[in-house]
Amino acid sequence: MTTLRMPYSGRLLVSHLAAYGLAFVADTSDLEAFVSHDPGSQSFEPVVSSTADSPEIAAAIRDSAIGLEELVEADIDPGKTGNDRRPVIWARATFTDDPERARFVQRRQVELATAAEADGDRRAQGLLAGLGATATWGPDEVKPSHGATALDGVLGNHTSDLVRGVLRPARAAAAAIEPDDLESSQWRSPSAGQRDKTGWTPPRTDVDLVHQWLACLGLALLPVGHQSRARSQTPAASHEGGKHRLTLPILSSPTSVARLRALLALEALTEPLDESVENAGRPRMSDLRGRGVAEVVTFERSYGASAGSSVSFTYGRGRRLDLL
Repeated sequence: MTTLRMPYSGRLLVSHLAAYGLAFVADTSDLEAFVSHDPGSQSFEPVVSSTADSPEIAAAIRDSAIGLEELVEADIDPGKTGNDRRPVIWARATFTDDPERARFVQRRQVELATAAEADGDRRAQGLLAGLGATATWGPDEVKPSHGATALDGVLGNHTSDLVRGVLRPARAAAAAIEPDDLESSQWRSPSAGQRDKTGWTPPRTDVDLVHQWLACLGLALLPVGHQSRARSQTPAASHEGGKHRLTLPILSSPTSVARLRALLALEALTEPLDESVENAGRPRMSDLRGRGVAEVVTFERSYGASAGSSVSFTYGRGRRLDLL
């Protein structure tokens, strides 16, 4: 059994998402993978275990990056360079003044999604589902955030978005991973100087690009549910009482990808927790307790700069809560 412990604290959201992404990549490569948390650590680092060996897991990571290149690199207008490149899978801006342009981009998005489905590419399908509805054109009251995952805190404008800022550079790094990398100190300790760009850590946190790639693929286990003319719903995410948070289970025993996906979909994770009164709200978590989850970690998000209807935010360090 190969065991890979995330090199980042379980108090960082990016660490959990990277573990989810690693298990997802292995699973879509027909390799058994299980997620748990280190019971002997106060910072409960996520752990991914597999019957596959390190070279097989590294090959799965590399293949995911190579196989998703076309999807991630596809531009609305091919041939553009630099900040003029506009990714097809991210395009959520409204085009109320140019309906033909909107229809063109929507067709391009449908083509990519259709190709992924026709090819049976679970990696592409998972990434698209995790990013959410990437087109929200329509009346002025339709906001770009209404199609996005609740975890997309990258300030979206004409020069920056999750695809250009995170997915593209991280994909290139993951495509170059070597089998020996998983057994090196580089995997076991954060790479100095590589700032996290996902927003899933406090500002100025170092997270190497391979883990950022895996964290993005971890969104596949949190597929966005769409609503007409309303904010989309992300599993495990809540926004009650003006507070936005993500609540994830702490797993005491190895959990398969299928079971983890089912746990993350439970409504109990989206119910508000009144932390001002001891144990308030926690009886509502009985569905989790009945499934063997005794603890959760909750991440609150805070807002940064904004530009029009685009708002950037980051997730702070998690708080561990006992459900028993």
